[in-house]
Amino acid sequence: MSIHHVRIVHGSEPNRTDDRRIGMVLRYCATDVRQTKAEGDRAILVKGVDAHRHFEMIPRPRKDGGKRERELARRHGKTRFKALMEDVTATGSSPNPPPTPPRT
Repeated sequence: MSIHHVRIVHGSEPNRTDDRRIGMVLRYCATDVRQTKAEGDRAILVKGVDAHRHFEMIPRPRKDGGKRERELARRHGKTRFKALMEDVTATGSSPNPPPTPPRT
């Protein structure tokens, strides 16, 4: 298991096996949080009531890997990319670069 920031560079060796490498991303936030960098962000309400409605709720899948579900995943991926990476790709660097290590 790996827990890290969404913008950290993937540092493990290439997968040289015939088996796939599986990843899973979980992000939690309160319902009063709002996306400020991209319109149309989506979420799944884990518990409680969403009185703020800042996110489009992701519907329960009808079919595992169905056409509707794949299209929603593509749209969501584009929104996530815009929210997480647009400022990085526009400038060629992170807006919050890591601190420079001290020279020894």
